[in-house]
Amino acid sequence: MARYSRDGADFGAILRMPGVRAAVIDVTEQVGARARSFAPVDDGDYLRGIETTLIERGGNDRDRPEGRVTATAPHSAAVEWGNSRSRGRHVLARALYGR
Repeated sequence: MARYSRDGADFGAILRMPGVRAAVIDVTEQVGARARSFAPVDDGDYLRGIETTLIERGGNDRDRPEGRVTATAPHSAAVEWGNSRSRGRHVLARALYGR
C-alpha cells in the first residue's frame, strides 16, 4: 500500500485533479443558487448581482481552485448586514451554511 506524504508536491497533485475542480465548481453553483433563492426581490438588482466565480489560486501551477459567491449590487452590504433602516438578511451567510 502506498503511503501518503504531506508535502507540497503531493497536495498540489491532489488539488490539480479534475474531480476537485469539478467539486469546487459544483458547490459554488449550489451556494449561488441558494443565495438567489433567499434574495429579496424589490427591484431585482440584488438578485441579478449575485455572481459565482471560479478562481485558480496557488503557486506557479495555479493549482488551488477557489469558488466565490459575491453580491455586487450597490446596496449588498445593507442587505447582508443591515443598516439604520433595516435589519440584515444575511443572504450569503445563510446560503453558505444552508439555513
